[in-house]
Amino acid sequence: MGHILLPDWVKGHLWYYGNSNIPTKTDFERIRSKLTKLISPDPDITIAIPAFNEQNNIVRTLSSISESGTSMATEILVIDNNSTDKTGEIAESLGAKVINEPAQGVSFARQKGLLNAKGKYYISADADTIYPPGWIDEITKPLSDSNVACAYGIYSFIPPSDTTRIKFSLYEFARSILFWFKRRQKEYLLVRGANFSFRVLDGLKVGGFDTSDKVLEDGRMGLALSNLGALSFVGSEKARAWTAARRLTSEGNLSTAFLNRFKKEIKSEN
Repeated sequence: MGHILLPDWVKGHLWYYGNSNIPTKTDFERIRSKLTKLISPDPDITIAIPAFNEQNNIVRTLSSISESGTSMATEILVIDNNSTDKTGEIAESLGAKVINEPAQGVSFARQKGLLNAKGKYYISADADTIYPPGWIDEITKPLSDSNVACAYGIYSFIPPSDTTRIKFSLYEFARSILFWFKRRQKEYLLVRGANFSFRVLDGLKVGGFDTSDKVLEDGRMGLALSNLGALSFVGSEKARAWTAARRLTSEGNLSTAFLNRFKKEIKSEN
C-alpha cells in the first residue's frame, strides 16, 4: 500500500517554524556548505524552483537537495514570484541564485527558470517539496537515452504535524491504480511540476512552458515534449518526492479532499 510512515530521512529536513524545532545557525551553515560544493558556474543541470511566500519551506527543500550527492555540476535557481516574506533572502543566503518574476503564477515562474537555465538538463522542482538522496541523478538518468524527451517521478504527501500518514497512504494507493491506466491513455497528465526533467534545448524547442493558463503548465510541457520523444516514468524511491499536503487540506477535511481529488483523477481519464 505504500509508505504508511514518513521515512526517517524526510523527518531530518522537517523543521516546523513557530515552535522549538527550527533550523539553527549550524543547520544553515551545513546546508550552505553542501550546496556550495554542489553548485557550479558551468552546470550540467539546472534545478528550477518557483517560490511564492515559501520562507517556511524553502530551507527544507534546499536542505534535501544539498544531500543529493550528485557528481554532476549543478545550478539552483529559485524564482521568486512576488514573495512578501523572506523567501528570496533565505534562498540566496543558502547559495541559490534568486531570480525575480513579476508576472504572478507558477507557469510564468517555471518559464523564467527555463529561459535563465545554463544547464543541459532542466529539473522542475517545487519549494514545498523534499527530495531523496540520489534524486538529481535518478530523475535525469533516462535522458541519457536520446529517444527519451522527458523523465518524471512520483510524489507522496507530508502530513501536517497533527496528522498521521495512514489516510494519505490510502489515497496514494487508490491514486496508484489510476496511475497505471493513465500511463496507457494520457501519460502526459502524470508529469507534475514538482518532479520532472527534460533537456533545456528541447524545452525551448517546444516553446517553453505554456503561460496562457495559471495551471497545468507541467502536463502541457509533458504533452509538448512527447512530440519529440518518449516520456519515461522513474519509479524508484530515489525519484519519489515528498510534498506538503496543504493543497489537499485546504479543500476541507481529508475525506472531502480525497473524494474531490479522486473525482478529478477519474474525470481526466475521460
